[in-house]
Amino acid sequence: MPSLNEVQKQTIAQRLRDGVSIRAIATELHISKNTVLLAKEKINEHSKIIRRVGSSRPKKTTADENIQLANFIREYSFETVVNARQQNQFPCVTENSPEKSPQN
Repeated sequence: MPSLNEVQKQTIAQRLRDGVSIRAIATELHISKNTVLLAKEKINEHSKIIRRVGSSRPKKTTADENIQLANFIREYSFETVVNARQQNQFPCVTENSPEKSPQN
């Protein structure tokens, strides 16, 4: 479901309680009927619209790696991180990437 601000969530809940149709609510708020329908389903489940914890895309990097990435991009603005990792210029390792074996 697209992000709805608190005013939109409250408006949807109130209009549904007032018996307004999904189509009319969608037109009034300039959102799709499907978004209103999904919001209605969430309201029916929880009596309010809430976002499930962990329902976003899994993170590929840690906060420290994000800082390292930002610093790397500032210094090497035309280099891709993929190329930098392949050339061992960028040492960060995530749990999703293969561990590097120590060099002897």
